[in-house]
Amino acid sequence: MPREVGLIKTVNNQSFHPNILKLHDWFDRPSSYVVAMEHPNPCKDLYSYCQDQGDVLNEDEACNITRQLLGPLQHCEDSGIVHRDVKLENILIQTDTKDIKLIDFGCGDRLKDTPYTEFSVHIYNVTQFACLSGTECYQPLEWFKEEKFLAGPRNVWSVGITVYGMVCGQLPFTTFILKRMQEVNLPAGLSAGQRDFILCCLRPNAEDRPTLGQLQLHPWLQLEYCKPPGLSPPQFQIQTARSGAHRNSEGGMLGGILTPYTFEYHSVTITCPAKRFIAAICHPPGPLGNFMDELDTLLSSFLEDLLG
Repeated sequence: MPREVGLIKTVNNQSFHPNILKLHDWFDRPSSYVVAMEHPNPCKDLYSYCQDQGDVLNEDEACNITRQLLGPLQHCEDSGIVHRDVKLENILIQTDTKDIKLIDFGCGDRLKDTPYTEFSVHIYNVTQFACLSGTECYQPLEWFKEEKFLAGPRNVWSVGITVYGMVCGQLPFTTFILKRMQEVNLPAGLSAGQRDFILCCLRPNAEDRPTLGQLQLHPWLQLEYCKPPGLSPPQFQIQTARSGAHRNSEGGMLGGILTPYTFEYHSVTITCPAKRFIAAICHPPGPLGNFMDELDTLLSSFLEDLLG
């Protein structure tokens, strides 16, 4: 059985994930093989989709795609598989629903705790195919420094490159000089959440990067929940603090009165009565479920004021 087919069967057999393209069947040929895959319609690869949108996706859409991408990557790890070629071209987006599918496990491999140090050689029917573990401009800094990488930190790096491509319209590194790759140039106009997410993924030291699980709790991905369905961001403003005190960007007490804390997201101005709410978003205290329960309680209070 070809390695690619075996890997796809593994990630589909353990438990189906909706964001991984399904394998329906495969057929052997004398010197090759044919796979019959699910075909979402209408769909495009994410690189082509970004081009259609003027090369840059808005923050809403980039956030939604990123959240979807982390799920199948975590599922692959849980199934003992590493994709090793996450990039814009290997993500399909259904253009009507905006659902995504991770595709192309041709450079994938079995997950291991030790570093990957060389080309992956796939041998099938006596014909040898060599495949570098991914696309060069998505390779992590440590590959160019030591010619090896660990699966987890490499996954996270490639997520960072992919998100950078979605929101910046180009990739961050086109030459692979170590000193250059230690500094990420981000264009003006990105939100603080976007910037922090990308910089977390592209930390020069592999051990400093978050895991996929930690990335799923990143504040940038949680802030999307601050927008009630059906309300357009530019018109949506939450104002709960009823004191007449002047706003303070740090929050706190002025003249014995609690001053509201204000921040912006997607041109949405959200003003909350204290710093506690922002801290809850920026530093989730525990499992996502606990965080969302607290956030739901706070949002309920906000909406009562908004609609009351």
